[in-house]
Amino acid sequence: MNEHHDATLHFFGGQLLFEYKDFNGAVIKKCISPGAARSAFTDEPIDSDWLPPESCRYGEGPKGAWIMLKYEPARYEVSLAEPLTIAGHATPLTLLSVPLPAVLFLGIERNYFLWAFKAWKESATALYHVPLPNVHPTGAICFGNTTPPIASGKTIQRAWTIFWESQFSNELTSGKSRAHRDNVLLHLADLHQQAQSYPTGDLVRANITMPHILKQLTESRNGHLE
Repeated sequence: MNEHHDATLHFFGGQLLFEYKDFNGAVIKKCISPGAARSAFTDEPIDSDWLPPESCRYGEGPKGAWIMLKYEPARYEVSLAEPLTIAGHATPLTLLSVPLPAVLFLGIERNYFLWAFKAWKESATALYHVPLPNVHPTGAICFGNTTPPIASGKTIQRAWTIFWESQFSNELTSGKSRAHRDNVLLHLADLHQQAQSYPTGDLVRANITMPHILKQLTESRNGHLE
């Protein structure tokens, strides 16, 4: 069977080679960008919608659209699913009012991640485990039975609100505080209504780096962010 092609597109790693014949039959080869190829295959415009003021980066990759927000240090209300009994408190605590360090919030599809940081240095920012339960060592947030929205400029703040409106369990509490390595909730109880800012020296360095995150978002096709 003979096949006739007006043009072909060759993929070499991250490079694209466009090959076609001109009116005289001469073979023309031209390297093109992924963006140019994308424009050739679709006429649909891309609009990120209005981005929250905390947005620091937005993109689209093999895993889908993604958006990053960064929040400065602030005080948060942490609602507990199970009362926490602490010496010095007459009754078990069900709500903690605590200061937390600056955090980076990432959403991609329905997957959300959270890390802490001390100083913002863009790609050179060092990431730390956020001192909260219900967040995996990878930074992945466990929403329990709640289903967050698909991440976009329009929905990311809703996902952030859902996270804080949920009750925090005593799951995934270890390895997030130098003062209380087995249970970060005990450290948060120490800070409850007392500390004005989170002691960043207590943070535990995460194994993931910003360049690795960005590479996974923009290049990798293998499942979730690793």
